[in-house]
Amino acid sequence: MPFILKPYTLAQLAKLYNVSPKVMRRWLQSMQPQLGERRGGYYTMNQVLHIIQKLGVPGMCQADALENE
Repeated sequence: MPFILKPYTLAQLAKLYNVSPKVMRRWLQSMQPQLGERRGGYYTMNQVLHIIQKLGVPGMCQADALENE
């Protein structure tokens, strides 16, 4: 299923990246100054865009990661 850019909760993002919410929270901690606060428990589309720029598109194979193995 293709990734859809829309607002997501922490749990939804964790499911997309196939990690626990605890791991997702830890990954996002370093981005917190750039992300800012969630709106109503959701990361906005701009925040989600920033997250995928840092972590990659969920479900997509990253060529750089394969080259380093």
